[in-house]
Amino acid sequence: MLGALLQLKHAAANIASPFVTNYVTLLIFVVDLFVYVASLVTVEMLENNPDLAEFMNNVSLLSGVLASALLLLILIPALGWLTLLLWITYFVKDVVTVRSYISVALHVFDRVKELMSIQEQNNGDQQEIRMEEGQNGPPR
Repeated sequence: MLGALLQLKHAAANIASPFVTNYVTLLIFVVDLFVYVASLVTVEMLENNPDLAEFMNNVSLLSGVLASALLLLILIPALGWLTLLLWITYFVKDVVTVRSYISVALHVFDRVKELMSIQEQNNGDQQEIRMEEGQNGPPR
């Protein structure tokens, strides 16, 4: 709805495109909208991992509200700045207090360690095979 109001405001008042007048804000809005959609899709794909799904759900909620605040910043700057200030306050509180961020970070760290150990094991196996081929000579 805010997008329609934005189009109506710029068309009725013969104001230049918002991409000209508020380029940075609209660029951030487009990136944020992409993050919002990607996080919603990811939440649906992560049904078997509740910690990661909760994290992505938080990301989608925060990015959705940020998108609205950015559009308000273009339409009604005073209200947009107030909304953006409230969003930043909530974001800082959420990041500091939500345990899901910590559990997701630990989960990602464990996965990276697991992948690295598998890679090291594969490298060791390949070196053993090369050494055995070198001692026995080339296969005939």
